[in-house]
Amino acid sequence: MAIALSLVSQSMAATISVTNHLDEVTGGNGCSLREAISAANGNNSGPGGDCAKGDGVDLIKVPASAAPYTLSRAGAYENANATGDLDITSVVTIVGGGASSTTVDAKHLDRVFHVLDSGIATFAGLAVTGGVSPPGFGGSTGPDNSGTPGANSDGGTGGAGSDGGGVLNDGALTLDHVRIHHNATGSGGRGGDGGSAGPVGNGDGGQSRGGAGGPGGSGGGVASTGSSLAINASRIDHNRTGKGGTAGAAGTGGVGISAPTGGNGGVSFGGTGGASGSGGGIVAIGNLTVTGSVVSGNATGDGGNGGNGGTGGTGGTGTTEAGGQGGPSIGGFGGSGAPGGGIVAAAAAIRDTTVRANRSGRGGNGAAGGRAGDGGPGATATGPEGVGGGGFGGDGGGEPGIYSVGLEGFSNPSAVYERVTVSENTAGDGGTGGAGGGGPSRSDGGQGGQGGRGSGLAVVIYNPPAGQVTVTVRNATLAYNRGGDGGSGGARGATGSSPGAGGFGGNGTGADLRVPAPSGFSPTPLAGLTHVTIASNGPGTGGAAGQGGTLPGPAGLGAGVEASGNIDVTLTNVLLASNGVRNCWPGGFHGTHNLSFPSDSKCPGASVTANPLLGALQDNGGPTQTMAIPAASPAFDAVPSTGAGCLATDQRGITRPRGRGCEIGAFELTFPAAATGGVAKIAPKSAAVKGLVHPGSTPTSFRFDFGPRLPYGSHTPPSPAGSAYANTRVRRRLTGLKPNTLYHYRVFATNVNGSAAGLDRTFRTLPRFAGVRILTPAAKLNAKNRVAIALRCQAKTFTACKGTLNLTKSTKPRSLSSKGFRIAPGKTVTLTLTLPKDAAKAIRNHQPVQATATAAGRDGEGTPRTTTRKVALTG
Repeated sequence: MAIALSLVSQSMAATISVTNHLDEVTGGNGCSLREAISAANGNNSGPGGDCAKGDGVDLIKVPASAAPYTLSRAGAYENANATGDLDITSVVTIVGGGASSTTVDAKHLDRVFHVLDSGIATFAGLAVTGGVSPPGFGGSTGPDNSGTPGANSDGGTGGAGSDGGGVLNDGALTLDHVRIHHNATGSGGRGGDGGSAGPVGNGDGGQSRGGAGGPGGSGGGVASTGSSLAINASRIDHNRTGKGGTAGAAGTGGVGISAPTGGNGGVSFGGTGGASGSGGGIVAIGNLTVTGSVVSGNATGDGGNGGNGGTGGTGGTGTTEAGGQGGPSIGGFGGSGAPGGGIVAAAAAIRDTTVRANRSGRGGNGAAGGRAGDGGPGATATGPEGVGGGGFGGDGGGEPGIYSVGLEGFSNPSAVYERVTVSENTAGDGGTGGAGGGGPSRSDGGQGGQGGRGSGLAVVIYNPPAGQVTVTVRNATLAYNRGGDGGSGGARGATGSSPGAGGFGGNGTGADLRVPAPSGFSPTPLAGLTHVTIASNGPGTGGAAGQGGTLPGPAGLGAGVEASGNIDVTLTNVLLASNGVRNCWPGGFHGTHNLSFPSDSKCPGASVTANPLLGALQDNGGPTQTMAIPAASPAFDAVPSTGAGCLATDQRGITRPRGRGCEIGAFELTFPAAATGGVAKIAPKSAAVKGLVHPGSTPTSFRFDFGPRLPYGSHTPPSPAGSAYANTRVRRRLTGLKPNTLYHYRVFATNVNGSAAGLDRTFRTLPRFAGVRILTPAAKLNAKNRVAIALRCQAKTFTACKGTLNLTKSTKPRSLSSKGFRIAPGKTVTLTLTLPKDAAKAIRNHQPVQATATAAGRDGEGTPRTTTRKVALTG
């Protein structure tokens, strides 16, 4: 944790060590994490008196542990650190033993940490999980006003879910080597149902509306409303925001007034579903910096479903003319899915970071219409029946990767994205339209919601200040981001009604740069994209028409980069390929040395329009994934090395140029390299040779060439060396060699870009294995009936001499003894063998025994050799 500790000031006044896993504040049980934070906040020893005293700027050490530090002190939502989430009001650094070994788990009791506006906090080397912020409250039910003339009866709006599922920052926060995962914000509260409205009013009956659902909380992982949020070498994953609240159903509209022409019956509208919370991983209102991190698998919640329509009021009686019209009954609209599945921020600087596989929420479903009111009786005609309809489905959430929005309030507003990959993020689908009601008159199905805009990177500038707004995107890959599908239309209701149309599919873009109206401010915002690869971003499909309908929604538009409004966009050395309908849309760009495939006249300076032959999105070295190109790509060397905006390095940090010029896009092509290494385990007939291969970010194979003379004549079968931008150690065993022979060898690497050979090196194989020498011509029997025989392994032997020594009687042959041996090359060992009692007795009676020693040995290659020697056994 040297990196984390370096963040702590050397003048720190106190170090507080956590010694208790439990979430407690009583004395005598050691210092808990809650007590340690309270000690730092209050410059004391904590509520239980078990901690070191805090004093100004404090360091809290949380040791590594297999068990998580869990929260258990439930309580009202408050900022006193007594219960619920851990509240920080001072300057404090909390350091764990590493994100994989120190976990703070809220167990879905509350969010985990809350940094208040007076707090300045650093978290380092820990994981934050299991947090959930409070949900919104439910709206009240509308009153029964059926006896109160002209009174409406509307259900109450649901409350909003709270922000910050894992961490809420109202001050200044730094995250260093931290993981924030599986946290969630609270969902919006349910809207209250509408009650019965009163009759008459201003001629028409009172209305009954269901209450709107509340919005879900934002910032599933981290919500920052304070001055700054800095994230370094961290992972924000699998967090989500709360769903929008379900809307309340409508009640009964009031009866229209009886008059010469009858009054209209009151309307009955279902409430609108709440929008979900934005920023599945991160939402930041103040300055945001992210470096060397991963934001993946996060999601915003779905929009809330609309409330069902109730019963429209009956039209009033027409005493001399026609009766009044019956009140309509309309189902409530679905709430919108929120944008920013990964990150929502304003002034952001994001570098060396991956934003991948995040999604924005689905739109809520439109609700069914109810029964419209009957027309009132009249002297000349009965009033027309009320109409009905299903509510429209909510739009899917857009901008599922990075959504930079709202630069108001920043003196020098800017957004910077360098060496980032934003990929495989998906916008939310539109909600389904509600079904039409049951009559008595026309009641059409609701239209399906529109799929969300599938922008990998979206920058939307509203009412910027007088300072120059700049957006910089350099050495970035924006790929495989997708718009949401349109929602299906609702089924038709009463006879003569129409089913709802399908919703539009969402546009899918790599980069979306917008200045919505009004756009007449000065100076004009500037956006520059340099050495960016934008590929395979696509739109969502249109929604199906309601049952029996003929109006499916159209598919969305796909674009590599989209710019609209008063914004000046420059594309320099940008590669755009296979992005739905257009690579550049709607137009107004300028720039040079770009590639567009297929050709698109809207893309400026597209001097190359051929297939760039992009490789898969993968790890090609560097901090983020990239899409490699081969030497055959038209993007290769297509940018002059001087005077053409050629950046000094590519997305991986590889220096440019590597050839005559620079490549278009984020990837600078590198060729393979090879270096011949040493040799090991040399044997008479084999040897292990080594080397280094640098694949240059392209799938590469290698082999070893070898032979007793040049050219080599033999080689090993090709083997994969991977595709990393890093040296890869390679090794192979050469077999079938001749003993005591000089061999040449080298490593050779090749891929689609070219080949490379290491320098020639040599080695000599060992001599043929000659077996084990038996050194003892005569052996004297000792008091324990044993004899000693010395063996020696030849010096140039592979690994060792291994085998068995057998001692047999020469006359009237019989086995006397045997013993295994293992002898290092060039070494001598003495084996002690025990003789049978009769043989030992004969020797002691001065009857020497003539024996034969046989050493059956083999070397490390398994080559067998047997040696023998006559040995006299004496007393």
